[in-house]
Amino acid sequence: MDDRILFLINREWTHPVLDWVMAIASSYDFWLPFFYLTAALMLWRGGFRARMCVLSVGIVLLALNQAAGVAKKHFDRPRPSQHLPNVRQIDLDPQTSPRVLALGQPLTEKIGEEPATIKAGKGRSFPSGHVTNLFGLATVLAVFFRRWGWLAYFAAGLVGYSRVYTGAHHPSDVIVTAIFSVAITLLVLALLGWLWHCFGGRVAPGIHARHSQLFGEPKPAAA
Repeated sequence: MDDRILFLINREWTHPVLDWVMAIASSYDFWLPFFYLTAALMLWRGGFRARMCVLSVGIVLLALNQAAGVAKKHFDRPRPSQHLPNVRQIDLDPQTSPRVLALGQPLTEKIGEEPATIKAGKGRSFPSGHVTNLFGLATVLAVFFRRWGWLAYFAAGLVGYSRVYTGAHHPSDVIVTAIFSVAITLLVLALLGWLWHCFGGRVAPGIHARHSQLFGEPKPAAA
């Protein structure tokens, strides 16, 4: 079933316009400058929640990538092209830097007739690093900015779908990784919230007096 869904998405449900959308969505290098700029603006111009959100994202991503690294070594699952023939792999031109300039270049496309050979443990498929990071980021945004932060899950879902579309991951990689990422992120955020509640008053008493909860709304000023 996993392979059947993979080939439906990767080989049948395709279109030239979708090729570009999915290649862009799947490219870390394309989006990283925008993420860094947004984080810098939130730290510079944002209030307490925005700054704590950026700090929490950094801690969550550190924890997630450590856990994902251990899981990759443990499961050692090959990518689709490493054990299945005829997997279609598409990407933005890897020779173009900065990657945003690749929009002016043709996409790279490869369909392997035979599974690729690769050393054990290198470039493995589960968990997906893209999905781990994006669902972690979406969960942090949903917790800190409850009115609109949950919308980030749509972007994370698009990236997850793009990883199957571009031949980088199996569908099961994406689904299980998303659950794995959300669960770990919520655990880390719960720990951060507890630490702020217990020790924030000692570390930053003035700020803690106004923001006794890490994720809640500011306390109204006393009359």
